[in-house]
Amino acid sequence: MTSSNFLLSSDLQEFRISLRAFLEKEFTPTALRNTLKDSEEQKRFRQALSPKLTELGIYLAGAPESAGGLGAGLSASVMIAEECARALVPVSYFELLAYSVTPLSMISSSVLEQALTAGEDIAACLRGDCFLSDGKVSGTAKLISGDVTSGTLLILTKEGGGGNLVSVPTSELTFTPVDTIDLLRPVFTAQLQGVVPNTVIPLNSDAIRFLDSAHAVLASAEIVGCAEKVLSMTVDYVKTRKQFGSPIGSFQAVQHKLAEIQLAVDASQSLLRFAAWSADNDREQFFSAASGVKAFVSEQLPRAIEGCLQAHGGIGFTWEYDLHLYLRRAVLMSTLYGTASSHAELLGTQALL
Repeated sequence: MTSSNFLLSSDLQEFRISLRAFLEKEFTPTALRNTLKDSEEQKRFRQALSPKLTELGIYLAGAPESAGGLGAGLSASVMIAEECARALVPVSYFELLAYSVTPLSMISSSVLEQALTAGEDIAACLRGDCFLSDGKVSGTAKLISGDVTSGTLLILTKEGGGGNLVSVPTSELTFTPVDTIDLLRPVFTAQLQGVVPNTVIPLNSDAIRFLDSAHAVLASAEIVGCAEKVLSMTVDYVKTRKQFGSPIGSFQAVQHKLAEIQLAVDASQSLLRFAAWSADNDREQFFSAASGVKAFVSEQLPRAIEGCLQAHGGIGFTWEYDLHLYLRRAVLMSTLYGTASSHAELLGTQALL
């Protein structure tokens, strides 16, 4: 009988505590701020921390035990994405979490497992128009995240109903930096013309569909993680900031605003947990659950973070205060792997079928 407990298991709760402690130690505000000022420092920072994240097992936590993972499925990957978002982790973990869950659980491949356990900051393409023809990859890889000097770039190509997950050597590519609203996660674009891939992992239509939905859920997890952290920062702030001799948190207008934000965060967490659970236990509900959570959090939580920013008053708008970095991450992720309106349309289409 399939379990209907959407909460994290005791093992994942312990993993979450360990991961949060590690991230709070390594990803301090000072360390992140230094990467904003110096691109070389940003590169050194990512390269030093990527092996540590790999050693913690974040990339294979959701993979089956036969592949070296915890066997916790998408629920583990969602938890990891939330925690990494709370710490504004700048390395390329997001895309690899989805790849580790989907191909390893739906097709037989040791190639990706070896790549994810290599301890390198593998670059991954978030969006692109690439295709595989005569054994060579061509097209435009957009929004490439990760260390483009690592030697390996993962690209998802789509042909017909299926596609391939290919790894190509970065030494043969020229990468162009792309400015995005997220200042901590550098992205690039690259043009591929007849590049011979190192590996090709075939994906059927079911795997492609699952991967697209998994990306949407993990993007939602990042937004939820950002909102959780910002709400926590705001609650702490309103307890100490005084106006007219009293903490502003004692004012009903502030209390009601933060209560509404808490409701939005709680609802998002519930939708997120259900989507992750359905991926592992009820595939028929997973695709609508993925669209549901992405549509909700993409619309509600950036707005909620803006409300937290307003509760901070003038300091919330300053460059020196970290809150805007979370808002930037949340806004960017709300546009990737489907916007609120596109997923709402998908839900409507599925309801009519």
